[in-house]
Amino acid sequence: MTQSEISGKGTKMSDTLSRVKESVKRILMYTAEIIASIILLVLVSLPLVFVVPMWIESVVFGTAIGDLVINPVQWFGANLTFWIEVGLALFSFLLLQAYLVRIDTEDVSK
Repeated sequence: MTQSEISGKGTKMSDTLSRVKESVKRILMYTAEIIASIILLVLVSLPLVFVVPMWIESVVFGTAIGDLVINPVQWFGANLTFWIEVGLALFSFLLLQAYLVRIDTEDVSK
């Protein structure tokens, strides 16, 4: 084998290695995007913390509305429950904004 043949094989190997690295990096980026999407979904759904258990009790178990175990209207009254939900929505929005800004600054730095 001549020197040019050996260097040619090295180039092919380094091309293959760089393609593998790019593929792994792309897979990791897609995985990170999926995880970020799940986190965003949880943050957006934060105000539903009372609604989902109430719905499950009412629809799945057939419990009457007045007999629900989780019933914030009965616990806090209608006005306070409304403001708690608004507070949860604002808290969710602030967490979401902070998370999105953090993700955006990480993308820019890369």
